[in-house]
Amino acid sequence: MNPNVEAFKTRQEEALPLQLDSMCSAAIKSAGLGRSALYLRLKETVRKETTSEAETLPMEIGLPVASPQASVTLESLEEMREIWRLQDKAYHLSLAADQEKAKTRELCKDIRDTIVDLHKAGMGYMTIGKQLGEKETTVGAIIRKFKKFKMTVNHPRSGAPCKISPRGASMIMRKVRDQPRTTWQDLANDLKRAGTTVSKKTISNTLRRHGLKSCSARKVPLLKPVHV
Repeated sequence: MNPNVEAFKTRQEEALPLQLDSMCSAAIKSAGLGRSALYLRLKETVRKETTSEAETLPMEIGLPVASPQASVTLESLEEMREIWRLQDKAYHLSLAADQEKAKTRELCKDIRDTIVDLHKAGMGYMTIGKQLGEKETTVGAIIRKFKKFKMTVNHPRSGAPCKISPRGASMIMRKVRDQPRTTWQDLANDLKRAGTTVSKKTISNTLRRHGLKSCSARKVPLLKPVHV
């Protein structure tokens, strides 16, 4: 058995959950392990050099940190699979919500770079797709894009930039929460006083992106003496 895996068995109680914000979900998918396989971190490996043969003593192992550059490598894949099998099921269950939160249709840059590197090494689209767990069409699109533009980063999206800044959107949401009966025109006037001129449709689109939609207030008749 790999000595790192044995070290993991003996020091499993010192594992700590990693921060999940910058974890690359596509890199985790390529490992075929599940997100929680990369969310346990021990202290860095301590190696003791002796005068005899090149003896290494891994006191603790360090799993890949939460960054796209070091999420998973093909060299560490087998070791990660074995460590994943040794982990407590509670770690996997506790991260179920984070798995749902991190789903994305867009591959991160390190996976695209890996695809390009494997293609330069002579691998075909199908082989790369099976190895990284991606569709053959996805692999082909990334390689064709690299051949055309000599880059793997995304180009700026087409269309006009958003006229309402994040600060303006926060102001709109705050007023709508405080005054639910506020109209689109009132919100547009508030932004105009702040120096941003937008239409009521733009206000509507901003509210919809934040999960709000307009509705007509219920008409409540005035009370009459008969109601008293």
